[in-house]
Amino acid sequence: FQHKGEATSEAGFETLYFGTLTLVMILYMTILVFGSMIQRSILEDKNQHITEIVLSSMSATRFFTGKILGIGAVGLTQYLAWLLLGGLAAAFGLLSSAHLAFLLYAGLFAAVGAMSTTDQEAQQLMQPLVMLLVLPLVIMIYIFQNPDSPVSVTLSLIPVFTPLVMFMRINIS
Repeated sequence: FQHKGEATSEAGFETLYFGTLTLVMILYMTILVFGSMIQRSILEDKNQHITEIVLSSMSATRFFTGKILGIGAVGLTQYLAWLLLGGLAAAFGLLSSAHLAFLLYAGLFAAVGAMSTTDQEAQQLMQPLVMLLVLPLVIMIYIFQNPDSPVSVTLSLIPVFTPLVMFMRINIS
């Protein structure tokens, strides 16, 4: 494997690959878990008719923003706890790239929760979102071998793929 004229040893590539894979999986799971929390929270509020009461006193935009920021704060607090415990020094770099990724996917998961009336319906509507998260993982080897290729660059410019693809491209470059 060569990148920009430099030879990389097999052991060095494996370390870089598995390190990046670990951090990408942490980002992937963060988006998936906390996005699902937002979707379930909105769905639960709808089913218990809390939404109607709350929306009678505030706008829908304010309601969804509060949900997203509240659960986002839970996620950031969890990252902060991991940092304070000294678990992952590299998590700080992941945290900064996770802000926009979380907000983008949180909005999409909130929309799924708002459109759904049952858990089963929400699960079906979440499948396309999960597929958007899985695609960069499926082509991860290609991105590692060709971080500056037109495919890698194009995927990194599409907002739903940007968090994971750019993280891979930046780490390998």
